Amino acid sequence: MKRLLFLSISVAILGTGCKKAQQNTIGIELIDNGDFEDASNATVWERVANDNGNPNNFVGISNVNPSSGQFSMELHHDDTIGCYEQWISQSIDIVHFVENQKYKVAFSFRADFNVSSFNIILRNDNLNFFENQAVPYSANSGWKDFEYELTLPSTIGTTNPDLWIHVCHLGNHSIWIDEVSMKAI
Repeated sequence: MKRLLFLSISVAILGTGCKKAQQNTIGIELIDNGDFEDASNATVWERVANDNGNPNNFVGISNVNPSSGQFSMELHHDDTIGCYEQWISQSIDIVHFVENQKYKVAFSFRADFNVSSFNIILRNDNLNFFENQAVPYSANSGWKDFEYELTLPSTIGTTNPDLWIHVCHLGNHSIWIDEVSMKAI
């Protein structure tokens, strides 16, 4: 009888712990080094410069006029013709995601060209969010905040999802991204 009672208490404690962990994901930052201040930890971001058309295309940490702190991420297209897709992405541990939960992706950006949209992508073995969001922005008009909300489906898969911030450049230009955040809301 004591053994059965002990088992019941253990299950109740584990059940409470799991529920509490899911509730505690609200407001917790899921992005590592989203302010790019740890320049030595920039490798948590996959950076795709898409230099097929021009080897001078690059994506990297910049110390030129960040939105806050000392650094931001610069995506530079170094060709006068053509449209080159460039992006940064980060893998996020799936344990931080809750099915049917709403999340907010946010970041600040500035550019030396007119930006019309960003693609926000969240993918794994089951998720396939690909959302093109309009962001009317005039060249050199300073830092602007961007926010996007998404709700996860009832089945989120089993592998860590990747969050991508994707942009297409046309001409010789740069865009800077800073303060990247993703949180359950």
